[in-house]
Amino acid sequence: MLWRNKEAAKRGLIIMLEIRDVKRSMPDYKKVVQLFNDSFPEYELFPMWLMRIMAFRKCVDFFAFYDGDEFIGIHYGIRTDKLAFGLFLAVRPEIRSGGYGTEIITLMRKEFDGREYTFNIEVIDEKADNIKQRKRRLKLYEELGFHLTDYVIIESGEPYSIMTDRETLNIEEYKKAVSKLSLGLVRPKIPKR
Repeated sequence: MLWRNKEAAKRGLIIMLEIRDVKRSMPDYKKVVQLFNDSFPEYELFPMWLMRIMAFRKCVDFFAFYDGDEFIGIHYGIRTDKLAFGLFLAVRPEIRSGGYGTEIITLMRKEFDGREYTFNIEVIDEKADNIKQRKRRLKLYEELGFHLTDYVIIESGEPYSIMTDRETLNIEEYKKAVSKLSLGLVRPKIPKR
């Protein structure tokens, strides 16, 4: 699927993204794995073999994004009938802040066809080593129309804020998506803040 963002074009940017399913046979597979491993803390990572197997399910998306032939980034997530949960989104470090993350999110919202789009971000903790990065991310997502919800999810003992592109989170659909992701084996804590 090719996507050209008209808003980007108005700003003088011509970004045409193509979505490709991530497969081990793809030429840039090693770049996908490297980006995934470099972009997230080790305790957040899933084994790549498991992610690929899970991606055979119709409700799981594992996409690579290209601008022409150039590998740009990845998105991994799961869908229910009413909600899409983006678990991992990453853009190659050398092209970050070039509008590609915004374009991927815009494209995914269109791809999700009206479903509520949610994802988790690190909580804003003034004592965190990467507090500036956390605040930049939050600001970007808010500019894209996302909102912090009243909920956090506890994963591996770490709290994450849940964001949504709706005014309020459909918590039951979110729980359903998280359950689907773990094949119903994991029931994380999702308390209100």
